[in-house]
Amino acid sequence: MEKSAKAVYITVFIIILVVVGYFVVVKKNVNEHSENVKSKELSNLNIPDSISINVNGNKYKFVLEKNKTVEEFIKMCPLTLDMKDKTAESKSAMIYSKLTTSKTRLKNIDAGDVILDGDSTVVLYTKSTKISGKYTKLGHIENFKYSNDGRLMLYFAKQ
Repeated sequence: MEKSAKAVYITVFIIILVVVGYFVVVKKNVNEHSENVKSKELSNLNIPDSISINVNGNKYKFVLEKNKTVEEFIKMCPLTLDMKDKTAESKSAMIYSKLTTSKTRLKNIDAGDVILDGDSTVVLYTKSTKISGKYTKLGHIENFKYSNDGRLMLYFAKQ
């Protein structure tokens, strides 16, 4: 191979490396900026760490997620939900207004997790299970126990 052909190949290779490096740096900066914006938005939300929840007469601590949906949900409290069977592992109830969703991909759900399915269905998981799909997590009921009484009445109290 001639020297001029080698020089062209080396030059093209260097240009490709520079362009790829540039896009890697730009993508990293965009991702960092997005994380900073998201973090700032979350810090501006008015959400307590937890609220009280009464489940069939038993009081629990409901640990809240930090997202726009939860901020809207908290404004609806105090709120009573009459939960009905959704699946063998969950109970659900409709709420009277649509909430902004903050969906993320969920794979595992623990007993006591509360999610928003769509924009107006609150779902309480009574058993741990695997799921697939994007949902908005509202929070988790600490030390949740369910004795399969059938009906569940949830009362979310404002703190």
